[in-house]
Amino acid sequence: MDTQIAGLEGVKSAGDPLPPKTIDSIRRTRLALKDPRDSIGRRLPLVERTPSEEFKLYANLRPARTLVPGGRFENIDLVVVRENLEGLYIGHEHYIQIDDDPHAVAMATGVNTRQGSRRLLDFAFSHAVATGRKKVSIVHKANIMKALTGIFLETGLELYERKYKGKFTLDTVIIDACAMKLVLNPWQFDVLVSTNLFGDILLRPGRGTGRWIGYDTRRQHRHGRRDIRGRPRIRSRYRRKRRCESDRSPARGRP
Repeated sequence: MDTQIAGLEGVKSAGDPLPPKTIDSIRRTRLALKDPRDSIGRRLPLVERTPSEEFKLYANLRPARTLVPGGRFENIDLVVVRENLEGLYIGHEHYIQIDDDPHAVAMATGVNTRQGSRRLLDFAFSHAVATGRKKVSIVHKANIMKALTGIFLETGLELYERKYKGKFTLDTVIIDACAMKLVLNPWQFDVLVSTNLFGDILLRPGRGTGRWIGYDTRRQHRHGRRDIRGRPRIRSRYRRKRRCESDRSPARGRP
């Protein structure tokens, strides 16, 4: 086993959350297993983005399957493919000073390229074909963000027509509707592919609805993280408690 330091220990010993020795190890082994927290549970700055940028990990592949049977969400089997290097999550932000307020205006710039979109979509489509998936849904917000996410949607439709038509069914869905559908009826989805920010949003209902297991693997060099969640019973107890409190409230005519 090749153990290297990163995160808080990397900052303490080398002044860098991802020291050069750790980077060299990942390049040599082409594999890294990491935990995003230090030993006392605090999330570490920078370390989440640094590996992706350093190794150009453009595709974040998250399979999600039902782990423990018997809950509301049985037989879940879908994949979320998230773009990892572009969009609003690239961190191009700055402030504009007005009068004596240096932070009077905050601005963020999102960048999606046709090349980056095609690379991610081609990976998602080829993964769907290789694994026998029947349907791919492009998740976007092109109705409002016509340029930033419109280029992603346009590239996906063009790529499907040119290279993948007939190999699976292609669907398009707006991000807010998709998030709702993913919670209410996740079985209607097979492969979801989206830009960086929207892909991150979709991972939350995926891991929080039912008892799912997610593997975070990324193209070229792979970083693995596994989360096991068991929230449905907690939420059920919370809902029962809220109903009991509501039944006792004066608004319902109860004492």
